[in-house]
Amino acid sequence: MLGLLGYVGGRMTLAPSEVVVMSTYVMLAGIALGALVIAAHASRTRRPLVLRLFATVCVLYGVLTVLYPYSRAVANPEAALTVVAIVLLAIGWKDLSDPTLWRTMPPNRK
Repeated sequence: MLGLLGYVGGRMTLAPSEVVVMSTYVMLAGIALGALVIAAHASRTRRPLVLRLFATVCVLYGVLTVLYPYSRAVANPEAALTVVAIVLLAIGWKDLSDPTLWRTMPPNRK
């Protein structure tokens, strides 16, 4: 959510040359932080692999968006990643919406 707000806000407020640079990196930072949180909490769910794959797909989508912001050649891979992310989100929705998952911190790994 933070990434999308920064992306849209940056496009509305900055000069055109600065828009691509700042807003896409803010979007990538938001996607990466969200994926990190989901991956950190995934070990305590019933299906941790699904949530880790979802986080990975989201990060890959963000990286493609930053590397090729307006490229038509990347549109099909981004569309495929979006479909995969939606399917993984639908599969892992019960785990993500579990309130006990978000009330406690993930266990420390030593």
